[in-house]
Amino acid sequence: MLYAGEVNYLTQFCQEYQALKASENWQGIIDLGLKALGNSRMIEKNSALIQNRLASCYYYLGDHDEALKYANNAYKSAVQANDNGLKARSLYLSSAIYRMLALKTAGKKRKKYEDCSQVNINAALKLLRDHSDISNVVKAKVYFNDGALKHDLMKDFDAAIERYSQAEELFKKEELCDDDINRTIMRRIRADVESGKKIQPDKLISEVQALNIDKETKTGVHQSLLLSKLLIECEKIYEALICAKESLEVAKNKSMSTEVRMLNKVIYSIEGGYCKTVNQQYSSEAKRAVITQQPQSFLSEAERVLDQAINQDQEVAKNKSMSTEVRMLNKVIYSIEGDYCKTVNQQYS
Repeated sequence: MLYAGEVNYLTQFCQEYQALKASENWQGIIDLGLKALGNSRMIEKNSALIQNRLASCYYYLGDHDEALKYANNAYKSAVQANDNGLKARSLYLSSAIYRMLALKTAGKKRKKYEDCSQVNINAALKLLRDHSDISNVVKAKVYFNDGALKHDLMKDFDAAIERYSQAEELFKKEELCDDDINRTIMRRIRADVESGKKIQPDKLISEVQALNIDKETKTGVHQSLLLSKLLIECEKIYEALICAKESLEVAKNKSMSTEVRMLNKVIYSIEGGYCKTVNQQYSSEAKRAVITQQPQSFLSEAERVLDQAINQDQEVAKNKSMSTEVRMLNKVIYSIEGDYCKTVNQQYS
């Protein structure tokens, strides 16, 4: 016999889960899930379902030890329930957790985590081969995580892209999988870029921009991060900088520490590139004016030089469809902005 209070916690968890997930309230899901697990008479299938979800939440919060504990417990409950879908889910979650632990470590410990990640995803893939009763969504997530392992740990980009494509196809057959589809598409594009092969960045930018993602979410931040990198590939430096800085504010407000570090790396790379471009490529009158003027006057002098030496030529270049020359002139403008900041910092520190 179940107590009414225990039944209510399970019902409440099931009713509120999707809304909490959509708002990325991972701690809220954990709090409800732990209350629901307090039901000592809960059937193993429900226990496995809840503990898998708890594992996912702890994973998103970066608490990999707790995530692994609940993924392992979920697998045990799934075995007791003889549910192949829940077993596969527990296994791909364990693989993902070990993959993240491997990325955070080095040496023998990293190798151990890599091996554990591979063992778990291989077991999940075997379940897919041996049983036809596993849903398309679970199959897709197994393929996604196998792709992520090949991408992040093995650097086998072609194999990763193949797995992402398989996952994407399966997700598109199901409803309510938009976030999964978006993350899979972005992963596929990332692997394509990181493979070192010749890409069409303009085409990839259009594909990323077409994704319907809330900019205030973790997936939205990753979309902006990927978009910034693609814009750099197209030499759209200013757009890349604005995109990264806007997303950085979201990441800071949402306490996304990993994403904050990643975005800062992109921003520093862009801003550092301005100064490098000046030092290596340009010795124009505009550059000399910026470097030699005093802080209170060099900006106006730079603007004067820009008006005379750049703006006019830039309009000519645009009118004559000189795309290469337009990019070169834009680099001069970005370089002067970078030197302005550098000079102020040097003279007022």
